[in-house]
Amino acid sequence: MSSFASSNPSSGQPDIPGLHETEFSQGSIPEEPLDGASEKMLMSPSSLISYMSDPARYYFKKILKRREPWSPAAVEGSTYHAGIEFALEHKRKLGHLPLLPDTLEFVKAYWDAEVKKFPAGTRPDPERLEYINHFFTSQIYDVLGELAPKFIEKHVTATINKTVGIHGYIDLVHTNSPGAFADFDPRTDVLMDFKSKAVTPSKGPDGGRIMANWDRFQLTLYAWMLSGGNYSVKSRIIYLVKNKTPKIVKVDSLITAEEQQQRIRTVVKITDAIRDGHFPPNYGHWACSPGRCAFYKDCHELL
Repeated sequence: MSSFASSNPSSGQPDIPGLHETEFSQGSIPEEPLDGASEKMLMSPSSLISYMSDPARYYFKKILKRREPWSPAAVEGSTYHAGIEFALEHKRKLGHLPLLPDTLEFVKAYWDAEVKKFPAGTRPDPERLEYINHFFTSQIYDVLGELAPKFIEKHVTATINKTVGIHGYIDLVHTNSPGAFADFDPRTDVLMDFKSKAVTPSKGPDGGRIMANWDRFQLTLYAWMLSGGNYSVKSRIIYLVKNKTPKIVKVDSLITAEEQQQRIRTVVKITDAIRDGHFPPNYGHWACSPGRCAFYKDCHELL
């Protein structure tokens, strides 16, 4: 693993995460009461990001329970995620990756099942599956071979206070000391996530690649759930950059206990705003257009 220098998210980026979204992350998890009491909110990182990105869009999706159509880009992203999970779970259980053809067979089956959900004429381009297979064959499998998975898609949950909790699914915890300690160990373990992107991650002031703001926010909440905000957590995002020629970019960072606590305070402010019914539209959002937002018409008429 490379070194994990502490990175100040405000360096070259706004303190509150900006509008740099990747095409897939963990799935959106509905808010639920912590203990059956309606006044208690259990939030996922993706739901919090949804609110910060566009409160009005959050309102339509989470409060009114309206659905957005599944996009071809989202299917492609989830296919990468499913194939990676399949291969790493095999490695976690048996100590080695499955044969590449077996993983590609799983990837195709997953893709085919998702594509069937689309109406005829709107289905993803089948050439994208060829691109995914090429990416797995040429680069992704080499990266997976370097990893020692301790946890894969681990569900974590934690209580912030009497009225707010957070939960989600961690993509991966890699360990540099397999078998040494069953739980998360900050001395040897690295919190990881896979993200697909259409563009290469931006450079920071020192010239190195930096995590997109939303991605760092998500990992910081996971770090807090693992550490309780008591110690720093090493983290890495593995970006699958879908250029004409695909490439992988690894971005490492140390998420300090102080940064974790800052983000938890942000979570409390967000839940307060939701309870207060604060859902202003973000007309500057990249998806605020009739073709990109399923709620565009209602949003402009009602809010």
